[in-house]
Amino acid sequence: ALVPDSFDTAVIDLRDKYGVARREFFIKPMTSDSDTQPRRVSGPTAYFMGDNSTITESDMEWDQVELTARKIGCLSKISSELNEDAIISISDTLAQEFAQAFAKKEDQAAFLGDGSATYCRIRGLITQLTTATASTVEALTGNTAFSSLDLVDFESMIGKLPDYAEDGAKWYIHKAGFAASMMRLVDAAGGNTAEMLAGKVTRYFLGYPVVTTSVMNSTLTAQTSVKGICYLGDLRLAATLGNRRGIRTITSRERYMELDQIGIQGTQRFAMNIHDVGDTSNPGPVIMLKMPGS
Repeated sequence: ALVPDSFDTAVIDLRDKYGVARREFFIKPMTSDSDTQPRRVSGPTAYFMGDNSTITESDMEWDQVELTARKIGCLSKISSELNEDAIISISDTLAQEFAQAFAKKEDQAAFLGDGSATYCRIRGLITQLTTATASTVEALTGNTAFSSLDLVDFESMIGKLPDYAEDGAKWYIHKAGFAASMMRLVDAAGGNTAEMLAGKVTRYFLGYPVVTTSVMNSTLTAQTSVKGICYLGDLRLAATLGNRRGIRTITSRERYMELDQIGIQGTQRFAMNIHDVGDTSNPGPVIMLKMPGS
């Protein structure tokens, strides 16, 4: 298909977009395979003083966020004829495909990681927030689908979000869920003009930007007791992505020499830690929405 007698050089490319984690997490360059990021635990306390009285001592407290680099890779092989005759640069195209695959894997680990080998032991938002019950909002009884979520469900998330996470807060949701819930609620509010309905979709809801991600829940039918339907918060305060090494590609003509094929390998090294999500008493910088049991 890529070696026609005569053909336009344009190639149809239909695929989802990824890379939300790398855009939204705090990015820390790493100089070795393991690194630490200082984290403020608490600050000094101010006290009222009387005349000629001693100031009560108080100090800042710190701990460390640990980062351990993981390696991900892709390996593909192509025939030498395809490499010579294709209408596009196969090596450049594969490099782009590797980047897409790595970004998808990062997003899956960030939002869906359960700590298993599938996600290289990374515990993503949905797993970390499961035990941080103060950072979770359960939709109202009966609101078991995106199409039945009410404004109060999203407003409850806003109410739980701490003030310190307000400035950088965004919604994170699958595009299908965004259309079935947030866009539906905006449309139902009324007051729309023909120009507004014909205009570009505004990715804001209740005053916060909306970021859509293809790895999150996209089921539009009813689903009960399901977590990670939507998030609201500042991911830069909740998660760190360590960048040990960017994408490196290597081409080898020796490995598949007997087949006259060329091997192209791509690798990348990064670390990921979802480190601040709150606990059972204090909400963290990201709030999660879950569906009710019925």
